[in-house]
Amino acid sequence: MKRLFPLAFVACVAGAPAEPRVEAVAAYDVLPFPGGALRVTLAWRGDLLVETVTNKFDMPLAFVVARDLVNLRGAGPILEHAVIGAHASQEVAAWRIDDHLVGWNEHSQYHIELGDPTATPAPYVYALPFARGETHTLIQGFDGTFSHTGDSEFALDFEMPEGTTVRAARDGVVVAFNDAATAHALDPAFKDLDHVNFVIVRHPDGTLGTYLHLQPHGVKVTVGQRVARGDVLGLSGFTGFTSRPHLHFDVRTAIDGSHYKTFRFELADDGAPVVGRAYTASE
Repeated sequence: MKRLFPLAFVACVAGAPAEPRVEAVAAYDVLPFPGGALRVTLAWRGDLLVETVTNKFDMPLAFVVARDLVNLRGAGPILEHAVIGAHASQEVAAWRIDDHLVGWNEHSQYHIELGDPTATPAPYVYALPFARGETHTLIQGFDGTFSHTGDSEFALDFEMPEGTTVRAARDGVVVAFNDAATAHALDPAFKDLDHVNFVIVRHPDGTLGTYLHLQPHGVKVTVGQRVARGDVLGLSGFTGFTSRPHLHFDVRTAIDGSHYKTFRFELADDGAPVVGRAYTASE
């Protein structure tokens, strides 16, 4: 999912004094959702203009950044990509102004993916993500030609009327969600997480269970809540990049700041998922 967040700091201060003013501070949150954000700050430290990132999520994340600079020169290591641990901060760049008599400009575009790139899935057989006794057809499976390619290779889409209860396929902790999206479209922009309602559950092995396309205000859990297999997470809906109401489920983690990876998994009592099959939950 391409998510570019521009971060621009501009100071057009012709005739500025030799020492930068210490009050020149700015901040911006990338991917702000219940559960966290990547906070990016730019502040003066003596004559250095320092950029720092803080991961406010309760899980690691990876970022990549592209920068456009005017009248600034590097004053130490400049990170263009990194992994930041949960609730950790890291200085990623520092510059000095070349000419204090003209304006300077620093414009950053951050792209992040959630999850620990070192996470490896433990053997686990997942429950169907809906209530016992309900039946829903798998309309797109692994390697689906419509949208389950590339990063989303190992994902499942179940047809599901709006308002159907979505349940946890595995135990874990809720680490992020969105329930503010209201629309759907087959526009690539709607692949961005801010256009779809979702719940993300961190599993004991560090992988992330991701449930997409929920109803507006349809999330029924809170960040930090521990959920057991079968617990209610929310209500299915029709938001994000989709042409019909359904529930998308995958198990993923970040590769780097530009890509995530999904993992192949099995369903309880059924083994490998089969497209076109009607699945009835037994638990």
